[in-house]
Parts: sequence; C-alpha cells; structure tokens
Amino acid sequence: MLPDDVPSLVHTVRGLFVHIGFLDLYGLTETDFPAVSRTTLPIAARLENLLRVEKRPLASACPYLHREVGTCRDYALMTCAMLRHKGFRARVRCGFAAYFSLGRYEDHWICEYRSPEDNRWIRVDAELDDAHRRHLGIGFDTLDLPAEQFLTANEAWKRIRESGDAPELFGHGDASGGWFVLVNLARDYLALQGGITSAWDDWRIAFPRGDDLDASSVALSDRLAELIDKLERNLLRDHVLPDLEPFWINQLDERLPR
Repeated sequence: MLPDDVPSLVHTVRGLFVHIGFLDLYGLTETDFPAVSRTTLPIAARLENLLRVEKRPLASACPYLHREVGTCRDYALMTCAMLRHKGFRARVRCGFAAYFSLGRYEDHWICEYRSPEDNRWIRVDAELDDAHRRHLGIGFDTLDLPAEQFLTANEAWKRIRESGDAPELFGHGDASGGWFVLVNLARDYLALQGGITSAWDDWRIAFPRGDDLDASSVALSDRLAELIDKLERNLLRDHVLPDLEPFWINQLDERLPR
C-alpha cells in the first residue's frame, strides 16, 4: 500500500530510483547494475522491474543496488502516477532548474500537483533526496519549489523574450541556447497533453546548437508558450495531438491549434 500524504509519497519515489548521472553519490557505478539506460519506461514496466527484485512494500526504500536507474523524468513520472493514484490532480512538467549549476538553468523535469488546501499548483522534485541536497547545498523546500528554482519551458521563454535573459543560460552540459528552450517548450506542451514518450529522446539532434533562432522558430516558440498558457488554464482540454510526436519528428508547428 502507498501512503496518503504528499511528503510520504515523494519519500517513497526517492526510495525506488538512483539517478544515472549521480551514481557516485551513492558509491555506485554503472557496472553495479545489469542494465543502464536513459530510456523512459512506462510506470507499469518500472514497477514490474522493482517487484521482480524486491518483494517488500513500495513504501519501504529499496537497497541502492535493487533500485531502478533513471533520470529526472522517471522520478517526475512516478511521482505524478502515485499522486494521481491517491486522488490528486498532478502533471509532469519540463523546464529548467537553477540548483544544479551556478548561474544557469539546467534541463530538468519535475511534478506539480494541485493543493486541495490552498488551491494552487505546488512543484515537487522527488530526485532531490538527502544525498542530492548535501551535494548541491540545497536549503529550500523540495516539496514546494520556490518560483526562481524551477522554470517551466514557457516561463524560461518569457524570461528570454520579456526580461532579456541570455538564451545560453538555459540548457544541459555543453548544449544550450534558444533551440534548447524551443525543444523544451515542445516537450512541456506534449507532457501537458499526456505524451510522455521515449521517441522524444533524440531531441538533441533536432537543431544546430546555436543561441539564435530564425524568425519561424521564434514564432513557433511564441505559439507553444501561448498554448501552454491555455493548457494550464484548462482552455485546450479537448485538444489532443493525433500522434503526440514532437515537431522534430513530424512538423509539430503544422499541427498546432490556431
């Protein structure tokens, strides 16, 4: 059985995964696991893998060597699934976090849920367990992320368009720029539509890696940001993309609602 409260649910998620990029925090390497991949698996497959190895209740943290190796998207997706299972309105968000690299925003996924007490969306990061918080020097509440600590893709785009933030502040590792924000706009839009798919994982080859976007890409980014705003306000609830493919696979800009 799963706990009913949000802190305990997030604690449960933290006991199921180790992040592929931070194995050293736990004294682990990829050779400690039979298979390591960045592919996002469905929740059912993740749970099947976990229960095959560990017969204990999910709420009881697995030993590190028996956990699933995943990415931030896996933590967010599992958190969302458990919150929904317990009756919360929850959704996965794609954007950028300020707490991984000083002075820039790193590509990241989190989960947000609608608080029934104060009727607002609260953002949680299940990846940030004790080891992460010590390593990153995090002192803020990871169960209610401050506004400046995580930006959704459209919030990042608005910072670039309206506040003059440099596009190269947004990215992952040595990859950054306006093209990266555009990709995350598409991923966040698709996530709000219910599309969490590993077909997205080839996004890094979508564009030349540069800070500048041409006029058509800027217009597409503006349109995606507008649509995300409408989805957040439940103004597009009946619109679903026919195949939920990213634009770098099948020209998303030609299939957006007008």
